[in-house]
Amino acid sequence: METHGTALRHVGLALVIVVLVLSVLGGGLLRPAQSPSPASPAHDALPAVSPEIAASSGLALAERSLGYDPQGSSPVLSPFPLGSAPAVTWHNVSTVSPTAPVGRYLAAFAWDTVDHEALLFGGCTRSGSLILGDTWTYVNGTWTNLTSSLPQAPPARCGAEVAFDPTSQRLILVGGINTTGKILSDTWAFSHGAWTNITTQVSGALPVHGIAVGAAATDWAHSRLVLFGGESGPVNTVYPFLYAFQGNAWTNLSTLAGPRGRIVPGLAYDPTHGDMVMSGGSQDNHYVLPDTWTLNGSQWTNVSTFPPGLETTVFATLSWIPALHGLLLIGGAMFTSSSFAGYVPTPAWLYQSGTWTNVSGTVASPGVPVSYAGVIVSQFAEDPSTGALIMAGGFQTGGFTTWETDATWVLSAPLHLSATRSGGPVGATVDVGIPVSYDVQVNGGVSAVATSLSWGDLSVTTQAGAGNYTATHSYATPGPMLVTLSGTDLVGDTPSTAWLVNVVADPSVTSLGPSWASTDVGRPLSFSPAVSGGTAPLSYAWSFGDGTNGTGAAPAHNYTHPGTYLVKLTVKDGDSLTATGAVSVNVSADPVVAASVNPASLVNGETVNFTAAVTGGTGTLTYVWSFGDGGSGTGATPTHSYAAPGNYTVRVTVTDARGATASGTLHVDVQSQGGSSSAASLSPLSWPPLALLLVIAFAALAGIFGALWARGRKGRARAAPPPGAPPPA
Repeated sequence: METHGTALRHVGLALVIVVLVLSVLGGGLLRPAQSPSPASPAHDALPAVSPEIAASSGLALAERSLGYDPQGSSPVLSPFPLGSAPAVTWHNVSTVSPTAPVGRYLAAFAWDTVDHEALLFGGCTRSGSLILGDTWTYVNGTWTNLTSSLPQAPPARCGAEVAFDPTSQRLILVGGINTTGKILSDTWAFSHGAWTNITTQVSGALPVHGIAVGAAATDWAHSRLVLFGGESGPVNTVYPFLYAFQGNAWTNLSTLAGPRGRIVPGLAYDPTHGDMVMSGGSQDNHYVLPDTWTLNGSQWTNVSTFPPGLETTVFATLSWIPALHGLLLIGGAMFTSSSFAGYVPTPAWLYQSGTWTNVSGTVASPGVPVSYAGVIVSQFAEDPSTGALIMAGGFQTGGFTTWETDATWVLSAPLHLSATRSGGPVGATVDVGIPVSYDVQVNGGVSAVATSLSWGDLSVTTQAGAGNYTATHSYATPGPMLVTLSGTDLVGDTPSTAWLVNVVADPSVTSLGPSWASTDVGRPLSFSPAVSGGTAPLSYAWSFGDGTNGTGAAPAHNYTHPGTYLVKLTVKDGDSLTATGAVSVNVSADPVVAASVNPASLVNGETVNFTAAVTGGTGTLTYVWSFGDGGSGTGATPTHSYAAPGNYTVRVTVTDARGATASGTLHVDVQSQGGSSSAASLSPLSWPPLALLLVIAFAALAGIFGALWARGRKGRARAAPPPGAPPPA
């Protein structure tokens, strides 16, 4: 019955230090300015955006870049509303891993969004002036040295760039300076723990004299890697290079209508606008370039100059920080526009929509006293699973003393956990056996992050690692369940939150509750079902058995014909579980009454029996009689005697249990005692005897009058004389 959810953040050297170190190696990053010849191999062609890149810069990629990706394939937008983000904190995680890389600067360091780990390769060390070629991965506070296990790897180098290519789904490492001071032009891919030299496999190429100490970052809106600036041979000149790597090809997008060439600028992707942001860096004898540019496709836009305090900062690192809704520029050293000003404290700055804001009160340089400059020419990798920045290596400075740091720092917001449930609040009411799902959001914290969702019935769902996920569970028994979401991260942050889930039994219809089990035609029959269990809201579907249907929790229905009907109810709850119930209803015709009397003839004082015969009607019947002489009675068969003779109209009214009534009447003729029997009823059977008596009486009178008439006639005949005779004497 079970049914039933981040992005990437993705590197420089103090000018005096670079000159010092690389001069030992036989080469320098900064030379007097030399404008490249138009015939230089590095600038033989400055094409527009390639059709392949233009085709990939559509709305879909731009939208994806602005969304949260639990796999970490694009930068994470902040889970905190603007103005409500928590302060971010630096955490030294150096003691977590049993081994760690030696201190270094200008190493290649970036996050692998496929393998969910950071890659560190090469770099320089001031002590001993070494250039390194070791390969390390970092995940969840643990460093792993892969160097000895790799069948092949790039030659040792310093000042190389590495970034993730979304199209080929792998890290791409380019250029750098080798142990002889040569600037390199090769291209390597790192994926699933292995290096592959793809220099001869890709179409297009870097400048023939290579690139070093530029800046590379992932352009998520155009699904590509972007490489800007840096030095190139043979005389180590700074150029405004702009290259894009996508899939398996380099495309030269360089144009003179853009920012000046520079070394170690800040370069990062801004997911709020879907473009690249480049800031600062140094060129030739002009140590500081205090400008900010955005790049969309191949179009550069100068959007800002550095405010006071930032205009003298170089070799800082720029990365997206989700908790602060902006790009963070941190570390570095301070110079004037034309001369070295020394190592002094450098503030942290936040870039948002063309504006720089000093956020030193929120984000300070990690791990050094306030009188120190902090960390310069360090490397950042953006961990999109938590929105944290990982910093590896760099210089820590105090006064004019510098040393490489082997510390690993993580900048993150506090671990924050929350959960949502589609279709309603987390404090849900669910049926037994119906799955309830929560989308768990895990924000901030320092990986490794682990979370657990305790369901309140001894069941627990755990998640190892940062990132959002969906947890689903169904309960076997009803009752209140306290659900608790808790987590912990690498630095011991342990937030938790809890809510109550009410688990109810599946819905059940225990009664349909008709107002009567039987009714009359035309009399409304009301229903009030008894339903237990189930989650709100409940819906009701009725079938009344006569071809009609209804809805609602308490419907009423009229039947037009008598009969026995099977009424059915189907209840559906909020979890789409159903329950059914049924009841039979008898529907009768309205009552009809016929009255009769016995005996058929009576005299006053005689007891007479009345009977009311009823058809139809429902339930218990009541009878009310009016005998016509002021007397009354009840029941189906009452008796009565009349005190005086006369003709009486008798009426009976019958009422059934649903209030239906029927009436009947008859007439009673009561004779006095001593006379003939009187007829009493609506029957004509009492009239023939009376007619017979009248006939007899009439015949008798007729006989008497006939005899008298005959006698008189005879007498007159004797008295009359015969004709002609004399009158009597």
